[in-house]
Amino acid sequence: MPTHLRITLLVDDQSTRSDLETEHGLSFLLEVNDQVLLFDAGASEAAFHNAERLGTPWRRISRIILSHGHRDHTGGLGAFLRALPKAHVYLHPRP
Repeated sequence: MPTHLRITLLVDDQSTRSDLETEHGLSFLLEVNDQVLLFDAGASEAAFHNAERLGTPWRRISRIILSHGHRDHTGGLGAFLRALPKAHVYLHPRP
């Protein structure tokens, strides 16, 4: 059982901050004990840019989990993989 869990919403279709990008997409950064995970990657590079703007430890992402294959959850994957080529990606074999 985790002793530390922090969930940061990186992108969705609304924001209360004008410096964050919004889109029809979804992405969360999960900090679980000493691990940093990405759950979904949004529709574009918005989640990647917001991770930086929010000051998250995104450079420590070791695993990327995709809930399903729709573009609004996977479109930003390329930006994260270019920056984190050793991250493991977990996904369902079907869309």
